[in-house]
Amino acid sequence: MKLFYHKDPVGNFGDDLNTWLWPRVAPGLLDNDEGTLFIGIGTILDNRIPDAPLKLVFGTGTGYGRMPALDERWRICCVRGPLTARALGLPQELAITDPAMLVRNVMPEERPGTYSISLMPHHRTKIRAGDENVDLETVVRDAGLHYIDPAAGAEVVLKSIAGSQLVIAEAMHGAIVADALRIPWMPVQLYDHISDLKWRDWCYSTGLDYSPAVLSPRPGEEKQRALSSFIRGTISLRRPMLSPDGAIAGKIRLLEEKLALIRQEHADACCLEGSAKMLPDPEVWRDIPWLYAMHSAIRELGEILPVGATYILVDQDEWGSGAILAGRDAIPFTERNGIYWGPPASDVVAINELERLRAAGAAYLVFAYPSFWWLDFYSHFSQHLRSTYPVMKQSHYLIAFDLG
Repeated sequence: MKLFYHKDPVGNFGDDLNTWLWPRVAPGLLDNDEGTLFIGIGTILDNRIPDAPLKLVFGTGTGYGRMPALDERWRICCVRGPLTARALGLPQELAITDPAMLVRNVMPEERPGTYSISLMPHHRTKIRAGDENVDLETVVRDAGLHYIDPAAGAEVVLKSIAGSQLVIAEAMHGAIVADALRIPWMPVQLYDHISDLKWRDWCYSTGLDYSPAVLSPRPGEEKQRALSSFIRGTISLRRPMLSPDGAIAGKIRLLEEKLALIRQEHADACCLEGSAKMLPDPEVWRDIPWLYAMHSAIRELGEILPVGATYILVDQDEWGSGAILAGRDAIPFTERNGIYWGPPASDVVAINELERLRAAGAAYLVFAYPSFWWLDFYSHFSQHLRSTYPVMKQSHYLIAFDLG
């Protein structure tokens, strides 16, 4: 699977982040196999993407160029936001968020606030300011701010953002990374080349609105003086932004799940080809607790449940009960016509439902992590289980009862 992204000749943080992030969150996934293009961070979802047998889109956005003609060679795992989904006629559930949010998983949690306020311009603003003989970096520093060069390289920019207490961002991925790291930020437009569409696309995905402070110099006003005044005014008049914690945690989890499925599918394909270059590695899965727990539980289930067994699975409908373990039939708990129906209303309901399914042929009951809390919350149900049926397996990942 080969990474495809826009390579700006002068460097651009949002694009350059691809080569830094993906080896860290999906080690071993990318190589130079041009049979599949992996299209990730960037506003590059348009008709200029090269031809390939398979084009896999993971969080990419639209905003420039003409829309691509989607056919059987495209696999859309997810896109940046609802505007991209609408433009391509995709279901809105594919609009998760920008995958640059995954930096949260690979950046240190303890980050010293080295810089009080930082400003990160768009990479084209840096070029245009230079063409107009405007020393943008000096203007920013004279205003008492830390200047983040969008072309300085991903590692340098990430450290600057992570070390800031507030980020003023014209570059969208400066805001995205700040938001992922829970650092307040403010959007600005210093020049007229900023795409409102791509900003709104991402902001809408996180429950925010895009309303930047816009620099509008008076006729004849010297650009450098206008910039200096604008920066100071933005700091004093604008309120910082930050998306809700819960929304971001949920979005990142969805990205993790999508990426984990891609990695597992790629691993399976490699195994079928007789290659071990992408075998599942427990040390990798440990970086995604939900995924590691699921795979560990599946392995343990395969060891204790005989082929052909029917079992009740308490997983809060998070693991896709119908096909969780080959050769065994899982019944979601609770269920109606084989469909997950939510947690039981009471201990009595839980006990009655268990006995109904047992009478219908279920031979085992399995609690999967992270559903262990049921055994505390439904205390009478738990007491009924432990006093009536033996525990056949108890680990960090599952608790299984023999209903026979």
